[in-house]
Amino acid sequence: ARIIRGLEDLNLHEGELLELECQFECNDVEATGFFNNMILRSNIFTIINFKSNELARLIIKEVYLEDADLYKLRLKNKYGKVSTSCLVSVRQREPLTDQKKLSIEDLPLKFIEPISDVYVHVHEEQETHFRAIISGQPSSKVTCFCNYKKIAVGIMKKYRVTQDKDVYLVAISHANENDECEYTCKAENSAGEKTCSTNLHLIETSIGSKS
Repeated sequence: ARIIRGLEDLNLHEGELLELECQFECNDVEATGFFNNMILRSNIFTIINFKSNELARLIIKEVYLEDADLYKLRLKNKYGKVSTSCLVSVRQREPLTDQKKLSIEDLPLKFIEPISDVYVHVHEEQETHFRAIISGQPSSKVTCFCNYKKIAVGIMKKYRVTQDKDVYLVAISHANENDECEYTCKAENSAGEKTCSTNLHLIETSIGSKS
């Protein structure tokens, strides 16, 4: 196996897309991504894909400050393995410049589609999520709480929040009975703040039932 072009260091702002690429020559390869020496798993926010004998790619749709660290990609086949690594730095979002503030009329926030109660069946490795649509200018900063306790988010955390225009998605990986609580999303911008809440209810899967 031979790496033609390895991973390159990146400097990003919080909320930006992270995309790492590695060009290689290797057949029948297995690609594994690592964050701070911990294996990365593909989910709705993290994508690991590759074309055999060509290109491996790691994509994180939205990065947080906690996602800054050493990333490594390992390529392995029956003849051996090679790896490449890089450092990713994440800075806080830049505040709006005075010019931008003057060009955008501050509009109060509004939940067009509030998050609603979610009922899920418990399956091993299951991921569930809440969705909310929020309007307002400038774009809002969203903080989430579980029973009024702030949720820690990040690539290796249980929770992750992503944004696509006005749509916000809160994902919970490996949902279990400890995750049953009231979830609150607080949206804030320069015009004020709004909150909405929901409850997560877990329904145990009956023995012998089909998923």
